[in-house]
Amino acid sequence: MKSYGIESYELLIFNRWGEVIYTLREGDPGWDGTYKGLDCPNDVYVWKLIAYDYEGINHERSGHVTLIR
Repeated sequence: MKSYGIESYELLIFNRWGEVIYTLREGDPGWDGTYKGLDCPNDVYVWKLIAYDYEGINHERSGHVTLIR
């Protein structure tokens, strides 16, 4: 993932119970739709992006993604 003006970031993916099932940091490959080595069910998952710019300002965004196999 390329970003401009961003010093670091972290992307969290949550299941419907609010449990973090994946954390993406710079250089990580990306979520493959699994949790603890098992396929996650088709469902809607919430994501939260936390990014820090070069001035140290925190930027947070969130949304949802639908997993369909």
